[in-house]
Order: sequence, then C-alpha cells, then structure tokens
Amino acid sequence: MTKTASVSEVLAVGSEIMTITSTPTTLNAAVTYAFATSGNPGDVGVFDGTTANKINLNIGKKFDYETSKTIVFIIT
Repeated sequence: MTKTASVSEVLAVGSEIMTITSTPTTLNAAVTYAFATSGNPGDVGVFDGTTANKINLNIGKKFDYETSKTIVFIIT
C-alpha cells in the first residue's frame, strides 16, 4: 500500500505528518506499526505515543524542500 502526504516546510515539531490505517487479518487482532530498518530517513518521523497509527514530526527535525523533495517512510 502507498500513501502520500503533502507537508509544509514550517510544520511545527510534534505535528502530524500522516495517519496510517490497516485491517487486521484476524478478528480483533492488535495492529502495531514500526519503521523498517531504513524506513525513516534522518529520523524525521516518530510514531505518536497516544495513537500509534500517526506519524508526527520528530523533535529537532524539519523539512527542507530544497534539500529533499520527497521522504519515503517504510512501515512494517
């Protein structure tokens, strides 16, 4: 599955980048998300501690369009 989000360069730290959704294959199964080994370039994203399906902008990170036009998160 692929999901795309447009994000402002001036996004505040802790602000939501995107929400991920999935459907478990087993009824009432818990769904957990994690970044693949190289799936969070520059550690720019962090999963929200309250709702684990939201990726927020990590502390001390920012987006710079001139440096990187796209960032690809790989979620497992």
